[in-house]
Amino acid sequence: MKTTSYFGSHHRVIHWQKEHTAKKTLARLRQSITSSLSKLKEHLGNLHTDSEPKIWQKKDSKGNLYYRVYDPICDRYFCLNSEAEVRWWLDKRYYL
Repeated sequence: MKTTSYFGSHHRVIHWQKEHTAKKTLARLRQSITSSLSKLKEHLGNLHTDSEPKIWQKKDSKGNLYYRVYDPICDRYFCLNSEAEVRWWLDKRYYL
């Protein structure tokens, strides 16, 4: 009849607990890295779109249309009177 001592059995339990804890830690680490990489990818994607100008069509107190333009590259706002001026500004911004 094979008998197992208490110490041998206890050693296997401790080994199993350490292995189980290591697997759980590795799973949490993997999840954390995946989440961090996903956030980094999102932020890198935003870098491109954050450099794009923002354009709003507005009306002044007399009801006249004008365009408010924000350029994130130089962190400035511009007020332009027509779509033609907006197109000119965009061309100037990209090609100069």
